[in-house]
Amino acid sequence: MTKKLTETVLHSDLLDEPNENAKLDKIPFFVNDILSQNYEIQYQITERLVAMALRDQDCGLSVSQLYISPLIIMLKSKDEDHSQTACEALSKLIRKSPNIQKALLKSGFIQMTTFALMEEGVPNHVQSNILVVILDLITSGADIHDMGVLLPVLDKLAKEEDSQKQEITMKAQIIQTILTSKSVTVPSPSSEIQELKKKNEESLKQIEEQKRLNDESKKKIIDLKRQIEEAKPKSGDVAISINVPTGSYTKKDGEFTYTSTGAQFKVFPIEPVINEGIYKCEFKGNLGTGNDWIGVMKSGLVVPFGQHTNTQPYAKDSIFFYAGGVQQNLRNTPAGNQTITINDIVAIEVNMNTTPRTAYLFINNVQQPGYISGLPESVQYYFQLYTMGQPATVLSLKRLSAPTVTNIINAKEVKWE
Repeated sequence: MTKKLTETVLHSDLLDEPNENAKLDKIPFFVNDILSQNYEIQYQITERLVAMALRDQDCGLSVSQLYISPLIIMLKSKDEDHSQTACEALSKLIRKSPNIQKALLKSGFIQMTTFALMEEGVPNHVQSNILVVILDLITSGADIHDMGVLLPVLDKLAKEEDSQKQEITMKAQIIQTILTSKSVTVPSPSSEIQELKKKNEESLKQIEEQKRLNDESKKKIIDLKRQIEEAKPKSGDVAISINVPTGSYTKKDGEFTYTSTGAQFKVFPIEPVINEGIYKCEFKGNLGTGNDWIGVMKSGLVVPFGQHTNTQPYAKDSIFFYAGGVQQNLRNTPAGNQTITINDIVAIEVNMNTTPRTAYLFINNVQQPGYISGLPESVQYYFQLYTMGQPATVLSLKRLSAPTVTNIINAKEVKWE
């Protein structure tokens, strides 16, 4: 029988080699020596491998596997002494190094030993030594998760009635009992497939759920866009109202046509109040006489009958287009505008969305040069009557989706001050 491996291994001269690769390069020669029939050389090489493996156990799994591979080969030797020596060496490494345990398991040792335990003609001493190594792995705290593959063959060995295999039977029973107590089970051949199916089903559910959420989000976005569009003021005609006291004027039924019946200034504010958007209000009438005009006022301004917007305190909060120019706060600014006549269609386009806010005059759909900038935050259209017998009509108030104003060469800006 071979000599018992010492617990304290004397390092050989190989361990003193300065180059790490120099030691690893010797391993193929170790294999040749291990397979030789010289027990003394075999014993020395085994001790060297154990010492080197323990010394380099932190160098990574691949290095550790290089050291233990010759020992695994030796463990399956038909020579009982050779197999026993390898068994003792592997047991020592397993007890002393968790990294060696991992390397042994990662090398496919469990799968290899499963076949060795099942195969016909494998010597009893090989099977017994394999079971010793497995038992050392279990009792040394190695990960036993993948040892379920051993259970069928362990069950077979545990029921062995051959008296020559009594030791193997006992070891198999011990390992079987430990694994069973740790809830280790035989992996089902289809378990991985079932797990993949389960994960696939979960993924499909997640995809369907995400699709449902995406569809809901799309619907919400569509609804939100619809609500936004519905909330936007629509372009087109806007209902108007004119609320003034009774006085020296008449109103035509069904129209916003007013005629002065007395020489008195009368200001007619037009609802609604405008504080955002683009609007155009059209008028018709003799609104260029010097006493009759159209304009824009600060919302809420009340000018009593008998007063007009070209006197204070009303002039500072209003503008009107007059005599070819723009009148604001008692300032008449000539601007080159066309004079308004009785048959003209005149309009004021207010843009409350631009900065500064503006008001432009159109006569018969022709943009006039003079315009107002810097309107207050909230305004109203208005018209003023004085001349007896001359009617003035508010034709329409429209909200526009875009301004109709263009840049003209001779434009004249008048600032609201």
